[in-house]
Amino acid sequence: MIAFLAMIPGAIAAAFLAQAPASKAFIYVALPTLVCIPTYYYLDLPALPDLNFFNFAILPIFVWWIIKGSGNYKITKMDLLVLLYVGLSLVSEFTNMGPKDGINLVINRTFQIIMPYLLMKHFFAKPELRIPMLKLLAMLGAVIAFLSLTQFKFDISLVNPLDYIWPEKLSWVSQARYGVVRVTATFTHAILAGLMWAFFAFFSIWLQKQKAWGHDIIGKLVIFWNVAGMFMTISRGPIIGFLIGLGVYIIGLSANRAQYFLMATILAVLVLPPVTFKFVEYVSISRFDAKTETQENAIYRWELLENYIDVIKEAPYLGYGIQGRPVVNNQDSVDNQFLLIGLLHGAVIMFLFMAMNLYMCLQMGSLAMRLPIEAGYGQLAWLLIGCAGTWFFTLATVWMGGQTEMMVFMLFAMSDALAHDRSITAFAVGTTIPEGSGFPAAPPIRFL
Repeated sequence: MIAFLAMIPGAIAAAFLAQAPASKAFIYVALPTLVCIPTYYYLDLPALPDLNFFNFAILPIFVWWIIKGSGNYKITKMDLLVLLYVGLSLVSEFTNMGPKDGINLVINRTFQIIMPYLLMKHFFAKPELRIPMLKLLAMLGAVIAFLSLTQFKFDISLVNPLDYIWPEKLSWVSQARYGVVRVTATFTHAILAGLMWAFFAFFSIWLQKQKAWGHDIIGKLVIFWNVAGMFMTISRGPIIGFLIGLGVYIIGLSANRAQYFLMATILAVLVLPPVTFKFVEYVSISRFDAKTETQENAIYRWELLENYIDVIKEAPYLGYGIQGRPVVNNQDSVDNQFLLIGLLHGAVIMFLFMAMNLYMCLQMGSLAMRLPIEAGYGQLAWLLIGCAGTWFFTLATVWMGGQTEMMVFMLFAMSDALAHDRSITAFAVGTTIPEGSGFPAAPPIRFL
């Protein structure tokens, strides 16, 4: 009976739809459900798909969108890339594993990718909703981080009460590092938690620059707690990825950004070869001879590449399917999303996912470079590029699990909605914020 709690967000969303604009159901029901409730709590019924809290929350809103919100929808290049990504993965699964597993993946892709992507794009296209959405996500991240102090020190979670009452134990075993617990909060795994907090930290930084909180101290506290949450995961991938993305964001807001990007590119070209050489030397020993946990993890991920690239080459077009994935040298945990996509559905889809990331960055970079430095929309475009850089680096160290898959595709949707906002195209010739944009004129450049 407890598992039927998963249906409650859907009932609340339906009640919102009956009495308020659909945007309120999405912002105040679907998004909090996504962030606050782990995705591994679901309702398991015979002959029906396993739906979690977020799935139920988003379902009535999506039905509303099909009936009332999709009438004037215009298909874009990003839409085609997303549909191609989903479509090819389904072809792979039906071909490799048959209709039963194929239908399961249809349901999974619909709830995990299609629904979040289309709804976020629909609502983010409305300028007046952008700041409320980002404020909600940033604030939720900050509150969850603050409440996760007890997990960090004592391994007692205050943000995941369902863990104590759910019919079966589903959460991951806690991991410790440097004498403290790596915080997972509501995000399944410490690395995934770090990635989610990195996104929230970016949102917080942008909101603070737009003076969106009304009080400076509130904005700084939200930034602090989201960054603190990221560091409490003690996950190097998200932290390094965040610093890379932050570097891109800061350069994008500088007066000589073109020159700085050129300098950064030249520096990367000069530094990358010796760093790569030292890294290969670092991981070219047996895991059993590793001197530290860090070295052991790096060697494991290097061995993944050595063991599975040739396996992918043997089935480059359709992969092996989710249940048919081969395991080499007992490396059943593939801690690399790009490699995992290649194994499950083929190298074609793996490169397509990379292309989607590149297209988003080019799309946002083109927009940002055409806007004045002080333009809030240009700063938002750099923010999204920073997010892309963060997840691109992080996903080379972990699978896209928990809430991260929905979040990544919603970020794709945000960028596409921004890129096709005609008011921003007009805004590119001046510095006046269009009426109804959702935020005031940007202040002079100031990081905090």
